[in-house]
Amino acid sequence: MEAESRPQNRSWTPVVPVPSETVAVAMFQWKRLPISRKVVMRYLAVALVIVIACAGLAYGLSKMGTKTYGARTTIYYPLNAALSSGSFLREDRALSSAMVDMESHAVLDPVAAQFHLTFDALSKKEVVTILQDSEVIQIEVDDRSASQAQSIVGAISSSYLKQVPNEDAATEAFLNKQIASDNSQLGTLTTSFNDLEAKRQSLASVTNPNPPESPAELSVQSQITFLNGEVTTLQGRLDAVTVDNLSQPHIQQQTPPYVLNGPVSPKPMRAGLAGALAGIMLAVIALTLLLRRRLKRAPNDQLD
Repeated sequence: MEAESRPQNRSWTPVVPVPSETVAVAMFQWKRLPISRKVVMRYLAVALVIVIACAGLAYGLSKMGTKTYGARTTIYYPLNAALSSGSFLREDRALSSAMVDMESHAVLDPVAAQFHLTFDALSKKEVVTILQDSEVIQIEVDDRSASQAQSIVGAISSSYLKQVPNEDAATEAFLNKQIASDNSQLGTLTTSFNDLEAKRQSLASVTNPNPPESPAELSVQSQITFLNGEVTTLQGRLDAVTVDNLSQPHIQQQTPPYVLNGPVSPKPMRAGLAGALAGIMLAVIALTLLLRRRLKRAPNDQLD
């Protein structure tokens, strides 16, 4: 019985001795595992799920957002060719100044008061841009109500056009005022001249049927002649200004306010595309980690 139990407790030694360090290194040595078609398809499926999940999440969150609608109008801002400086700097400054005016307190404060908004709230709704390096400035207003956005953008353009100085109109107003004043004086002097002439004719007699004009009558007649000449001169200047005003382009509203088709935000398709791009990046990172883990794995850790 003792002889039979001894082989169970006997320890075996290898024929060729192997150092214990070599055995330890062999136990923890990494091994490259083959990448089969099945593994590739599984990893691609994981990547596809990540991309679809990110795109769907972004699309859904964007779809749940509050819709806002946009309304636009355009202002034609012709540059004065007589002030050309040989470069685009002056033109750029003129258009930039016009854009600043459209976003200023002078233009927006009356509109904000009309629609019960603050200046900051209204300025956040407004977007002013120059269309393709042209002389056309576009004003856009975004609001939850399409009709209100259209009304606000129309009010902004009207408020701006009221602030635009019109030199020709000011000149015309001045000349018309001057002509009206001279005509009023002519009316008064003509009445005085007629009274003096009637008084002189009343002094006529058989011996002196045509009495000479009095000094007062001559003075009034001289003033009438002077004013007639001045009115003629002013009328000529007014006609020239009017013709020039009609021949020159003016700052004016080019396009009536209109509402854009569909909401300007949110844009679910754009959000979904952005989510898909983010998902692709995440999928690349995930695939990289999975491949590194696959290519560098212990032999006893094989799962495929």
